[in-house]
Amino acid sequence: MSLARRNLFQDKTRLTLSVGGVALAVMLILILNGFLAGMNKQITSYLDNSSGSVVVAQKGVVDLLGATSLLPPGVEAQVGAQQGIGQALPILSQFVILDLHGKKQPA
Repeated sequence: MSLARRNLFQDKTRLTLSVGGVALAVMLILILNGFLAGMNKQITSYLDNSSGSVVVAQKGVVDLLGATSLLPPGVEAQVGAQQGIGQALPILSQFVILDLHGKKQPA
């Protein structure tokens, strides 16, 4: 352990750059994770604020932003026939980036 500590603190500049590089990498990961969480919150805001919404998707799909869920024909009728279901509507969503007034806007 003393050999590792001695090698680590032998060159202070290298130690500072290494610690700074790791801190920068962790910071960038946290920022990107925050962007993704914010996008998911905005994308699901309609479903979160409407009463009684249930989303039916393919098995294994947990994030409709990064994955596509295609259901076979007739699933809408099967879901609508369930007791307590007032209305079953298909949802088509596509993530796009629009060029509005010279700015890129995700939609």
